[in-house]
Amino acid sequence: MKLHAPVARPRSLRILVAVAIAIALGIGAVGPLAFAAEAGRGIEWRDAVAPDRYFQIRFPGPFQAFSDPAETESGHKGITTGVRGNVPAAFGGTNTFVASCIAAPDDERSAKDRIKEVIERWEARTVLAYRKPVDLDGNPGVEFQFADDVKVLRSRVYATPDRTCTVLVHWKPYSKPSEADLATFFESFELLSR
Repeated sequence: MKLHAPVARPRSLRILVAVAIAIALGIGAVGPLAFAAEAGRGIEWRDAVAPDRYFQIRFPGPFQAFSDPAETESGHKGITTGVRGNVPAAFGGTNTFVASCIAAPDDERSAKDRIKEVIERWEARTVLAYRKPVDLDGNPGVEFQFADDVKVLRSRVYATPDRTCTVLVHWKPYSKPSEADLATFFESFELLSR
């Protein structure tokens, strides 16, 4: 009786090759495999609207609307409204998605000054990995990211004529959302006509 070595099925072979390539490139399981695990869970994008109907955004799962008293960094009192939610991620992690705007009627600072204050507040806490200008229908903004031992945070802050809006995602280093999902979330933030 002649024994034959088992032959790997094509799908199994592709997985083994992908793992070998990831290890060879030094990517490990936190790179492509984390993305594959996240992609396999079937994100269900939902349209979310702020409670005051100031903005809308696409959300990668269940979310909660909120409206809370708030205060700007410089002490101007107002109301923050928005949507937030936690989405299950790779390796048992949870990714947090938030979009909100603070309206402080007595805050008469320029858009540039409001954005500058937000960025300076973050820079006082940590070193930003990067920051770059972004635009929202002619309203100035800044995108930035930082990482510490516990989390990674990517945020966009926009200054509209009457509000300061923040769109952010934070995740554990091992459960990063895909760049496509981050782009879908950030790029879908839209001010509604007033």
